Amino acid sequence: MHRRAEGSYLSHDSPTPNYRGLLNLGVIILVISNFRILLGTMREYGFVLTHGYFSVPDEEYSFKWKDIVDVPFVFTMIMLNIFVIFAYLIELGISRRFLKEWLGISLHIINTNLSLLLPMVIVWKYINSPVNGAVLQMSSTVLWMKLISYAHANADYRHFPDRNVENIIQNTDEESISLNYPRNITVTNIYYFWFAPTLTYQMVFPRLVRRSKGQILNLVLRLFFCFVLLVFLVAQVFRPTLNNLMEELNELKGEDMHILSVHIFAEYILKLGIASSYIWLLVFYGFFHVLLNLLAQLLRFGDRVFYRDWWNSTNMSSYWRLWNLPVHYWLVRHLYFPCIRIGMSKSAAMFMVFFFSAVVHEMLISVSIYNTQPRFDSHRCRNVKITEI
Repeated sequence: MHRRAEGSYLSHDSPTPNYRGLLNLGVIILVISNFRILLGTMREYGFVLTHGYFSVPDEEYSFKWKDIVDVPFVFTMIMLNIFVIFAYLIELGISRRFLKEWLGISLHIINTNLSLLLPMVIVWKYINSPVNGAVLQMSSTVLWMKLISYAHANADYRHFPDRNVENIIQNTDEESISLNYPRNITVTNIYYFWFAPTLTYQMVFPRLVRRSKGQILNLVLRLFFCFVLLVFLVAQVFRPTLNNLMEELNELKGEDMHILSVHIFAEYILKLGIASSYIWLLVFYGFFHVLLNLLAQLLRFGDRVFYRDWWNSTNMSSYWRLWNLPVHYWLVRHLYFPCIRIGMSKSAAMFMVFFFSAVVHEMLISVSIYNTQPRFDSHRCRNVKITEI
């Protein structure tokens, strides 16, 4: 019955309604629509996953399962251990005064940069698979950043022994409570840091009480599912759609070529945009949530906040801070604050952070696909004006 004046639920003067049902309907429509697109690609291209590879069309750059045991790839992955051992020996020599500090720092610089440059040369000259190249480039870059953090943090521990921030760290092991420099310079300590899901070195990390076997099994299964789904999307949707786009553009002739190419390009960009979004989200979930949590469980690493709610970001500043916390912490600790300490302004320090990030991303992509033209991340430096650390 009509008892009082009241606005409709979708009007601006209504009480805040619950839109959960509409959200569920939207999710159902989204799933059905994208499943229809997937069926369309299977009808048009067939079940292409049976081809046994996924890559760009050129067979020279195709990934095959035998590439996993490629000799240069395996050799270089094993060789990364040498740089870890050298970093330990250099820091051990400095801590026990076998090496003068200036000499130790120089050796750290040489060892750290070789850990990045040697794998890069091997990828460029001896590795044909872009997948292997990307994995090796990523591994060497992560190690490079970790070795910088290891040398930088231990220099701080050495110069400022009273600044023991480890006293404020919670959930530590009993044997780690009284740990100080140089007692942290051990092979076990540096190898734990190498495999830990973090880029910034500390003597002590928050630790889990115990490993959860059920959680480890769950994460392994999720990681396998993410990998299979990623391979399927690349092989079934992304690669054939991209190939078909190139074929249609090459077949265009005549005066209407420009207009038709724009229409075709727009159509395929929409198709590729959906596939790219799924692939990006899948890579993010598989790496930042599943893989890093799996490493945390195996190593009993306590701080498992590898990202925050970047999906609620309202500007670029929030997005860059929240979506990749390990890299953000590294940039703040080892680049931004050192720039501030030497007298740079905040704007100049932010420019250095974005320029460094652009160069590293460009290097990761360009070397892996054997293309040195700087085209992928130049837009990052244009975000300096609108982004704050």
